[in-house]
Amino acid sequence: MPETVTVSATAEPAALGAGAPRRRRWPSGWSRRLRRIAAVVVPFMLWDFAAAASDNRLFPGPFRVFEELWEQLTDGTLWFHGRVTLLRGLAGLAIAVVVGVLLGVLMATVRWLDAALQPLIVATYPVPKLALFPLLVLLLGFGPASKIAMVALECSYPIILTTYAGVQAIDKHYFWLARNVGAGPLARLQLMLRAASPALMASLRMAAPIMLVVIVVTELIGESRGLGYLIRQAGADFQPATALSIVLLLGIIGFTVDRTIVALSARTTRWAAQVRL
Repeated sequence: MPETVTVSATAEPAALGAGAPRRRRWPSGWSRRLRRIAAVVVPFMLWDFAAAASDNRLFPGPFRVFEELWEQLTDGTLWFHGRVTLLRGLAGLAIAVVVGVLLGVLMATVRWLDAALQPLIVATYPVPKLALFPLLVLLLGFGPASKIAMVALECSYPIILTTYAGVQAIDKHYFWLARNVGAGPLARLQLMLRAASPALMASLRMAAPIMLVVIVVTELIGESRGLGYLIRQAGADFQPATALSIVLLLGIIGFTVDRTIVALSARTTRWAAQVRL
């Protein structure tokens, strides 16, 4: 009589899996780094392929642009004009931060001021403020004052609204406890800024690229210094590699500023979690 062999249903998958080779997985950190590198390298490869396929002098490839960028850096041209652009932009951004944080905190804490200013801010936010630049030039001249004022005006709106939302989101128990322990106005302001610091850093991250865009656009008009002036001059001289090298430099500056704000934001998040009365 033939023997019968019984195989357990639970043993079959185990037996099948025992001899199968295990799939090696990349560590999550390496996978993230590779994706970030590919996100930078692949667009440049496509750019180089498109430039080679077009064979057009007005469409230079990335290597030609990098070469032009290095030449402009070594002869000091970009250092001088880049410093002018950054000083103007950062001055306007600093004014926007002070005014925006102050107005955002006041609107979130003073009801009548909120009722008076919020409709005005919401109505004027979608309006392109760059349309007012000719008026600022008439008032302040073609010098740096009109450009700094334009940057401050453009950047203040996201800072005001984000600060307002951040202060509004603070737990009301903090304010009640602050009043009960007799905290003064400065102590309450410090409490609000610490608790709303993640929102403040988020607003700064939104305002920084706006600053770069606005300052370069204003330098395109009636200016003899700055990166915007160099872009206009390169376009007038039919030098696309020079113009693209300045645009590439602006991207590098924007990326550096953004990463700096992100690093500071990581510290302020821990700072906001340590709010104590």
